[in-house]
Amino acid sequence: MGKIFEALYGNQRDAATESDGATETEQSIAVRSEDEVVEPQHTPDSQPVSEVRNIALLRSVNRKTNDKWKRDLKKVASNLIVTVDNEQNGGKVVMFTGMEAKVGVSTVVESISDILASEYDRHRVLILDFSPYGGPRNNNDTLLEVLDSEIDPVMFIAEHSKDEVTRISVGATKESLVVQNASNQLRDFVIEARNHYDWILFDVPPFNLTPFSDSLGRIADGVALVVNSGVTRVPALNAIEEDMSQLGINLVGIVLNFRKYPLPRRLLRFL
Repeated sequence: MGKIFEALYGNQRDAATESDGATETEQSIAVRSEDEVVEPQHTPDSQPVSEVRNIALLRSVNRKTNDKWKRDLKKVASNLIVTVDNEQNGGKVVMFTGMEAKVGVSTVVESISDILASEYDRHRVLILDFSPYGGPRNNNDTLLEVLDSEIDPVMFIAEHSKDEVTRISVGATKESLVVQNASNQLRDFVIEARNHYDWILFDVPPFNLTPFSDSLGRIADGVALVVNSGVTRVPALNAIEEDMSQLGINLVGIVLNFRKYPLPRRLLRFL
């Protein structure tokens, strides 16, 4: 079985607020007002950056955290840096996915992105949300729609690189990424985005239920699998690790979410 990044001390209520790729309304929303948006300068001899509309999703901030959760997440972030970007050169792509729905993938991605941005030399992070149309938070255009309009990826990235952490809906469906043109557009965008972001995190619905997850796994430098520690069994983990290996996907680690302790941890020291 792959390397265990960390066992997160979560609870089932956290999972209940999460869809197959998007956290929902129980979490508070932090949003930048229009007054805070700085108008970009026009770029000579090219398309003005201001013509590219910002389609970033509203960020969800889970404030129902505790010290144990924060420490666990920092360990996961540290493991990612050591495993994927030990020399801290930036431009790394990590895909987060699960084996089933409601295991906390989006919550983990949101939290890890904030830690990477604030704790480690203020990395700039891009989250690409592969849930269908970005889930209930998305009232914007999607990345695939924008790329299909032949907007220069460099201009698009310039408009979306003001914040340390940016989440964008890809707008992926079962049909969209099967189309070769959409797959090529996305691949080319990620290649360009590597030059502008320290980390690109894919927030992907359950691996075995997402037809294009194998393609995304090969684009990424590594895959982190989020599982329910009280539900998912070791044979199932071994099987998916073997499947990923055969597909040429680098499984860098497993996050055991919703770890439960039958006895208070302070009592375990005396047993």
